[in-house]
Amino acid sequence: MIKLTIPIVPSVNNCYRNVTVNRRILTAKGKAWQHEVQYIAKAEAKRQKWSFSKGEKLVMELWFYWPDKRKRDTHNSHKLLLDTLESILYENDCMVLARDMDFMLDRNNPRVEVVLKIKE
Repeated sequence: MIKLTIPIVPSVNNCYRNVTVNRRILTAKGKAWQHEVQYIAKAEAKRQKWSFSKGEKLVMELWFYWPDKRKRDTHNSHKLLLDTLESILYENDCMVLARDMDFMLDRNNPRVEVVLKIKE
């Protein structure tokens, strides 16, 4: 099991830009968030002695702490988050079962708390 505390995932509208009808690219804001989270994940994987996962089903539990009362969809964060941790904590995000556990307000410390573990 590994635990991460990461910054709030940018909304899909802020992290992707449509280039053509069927192609999207990551914006500068999305790339900056991705680099920060990858740095955190690498450091925590080393500190917590996480073994890189290949071919195992994983469960990712997510707790969201929003900065304000604006309505948000927690599931909109899955794509960027799972893609960001791919090749760092696991081989392929198709093996990750994301579960939104709860969301709440924390104006002083907005964040996402992540617990990743092998599916039993």
